[in-house]
Amino acid sequence: MAKEFERKFVAVDTNDVHVIIANHSKPENIVKIEQSYIVSQYANLSFNEVGQNWDIKLNLKDGTVTGFSANITAEELDEVYEVLKQSTTSNLLDVKKMSSRVRFKGGKTLFTAKFKPFYEFEPEIMLELSMKDILLRYLPSVTKFRHAIVLNGQDVELDVFCAGVSEPIFEVEFETEEEMNTFDPAVFGIKVKEVTNDNSYKNKYIAIRNFEK
Repeated sequence: MAKEFERKFVAVDTNDVHVIIANHSKPENIVKIEQSYIVSQYANLSFNEVGQNWDIKLNLKDGTVTGFSANITAEELDEVYEVLKQSTTSNLLDVKKMSSRVRFKGGKTLFTAKFKPFYEFEPEIMLELSMKDILLRYLPSVTKFRHAIVLNGQDVELDVFCAGVSEPIFEVEFETEEEMNTFDPAVFGIKVKEVTNDNSYKNKYIAIRNFEK
C-alpha cells in the first residue's frame, strides 16, 4: 500500500500550457494512459476474503455479466483489512470513501483501489485484450497523454486529455503530507488555479461526464 499525496492545478490562461509543452516536454517523456472507472451503475467491486483478492463484475448493456480479479500481495493483506474497516458499511464497500479503476499505461495493466484520505493499492494484473476493449467501451473512461516535465526543479505531470473532455491538468506528487501542504505553486511560472478538491477535475468525474453525454 502506498500513501498518495498530491495536488492538482489548471492554468488560468490555457495558452500558457502550450508554451510549457513547447519548452519543457520531450517525446520520450510522454506516455499514453487509458483509464476505466469501476462505478456502481455499471460494475460491482467486492473483496473476496476466501481468495484474498478484489473481484470486479461488469453488467453489460446486453445483460451479460463478466469480470476479472486482482490479487493482493501477502504484504498488503493486513493493510487492506485495516482500510476496509474504515470504508465498509454493512459489509459493503462505501463508494463515497473510495474509488477504483483499471489503468492501461506503458504496456502494463494496473488495478487501483483508492481510499480516503491518502491510501492506495495498485497491483499489476493480466487481462485479455478483449477485456480491455470491454472496459473501455462499457465503463466511464478517459484517454490522456501524460507529459513528465520539470519546472524550476520540481517534477510535474501534465495530463492532456483526448477529445477535449477537460482542460489540461498539472499534478504534483509528494513524499509526505508536510511537503504537500507547503508546496508553492509559483514553481509553475504561470498563473494557476488549484483544483485538488474540485470533483469536476477528478479523472473519475471527467470520465463519467463524457460517458453520459
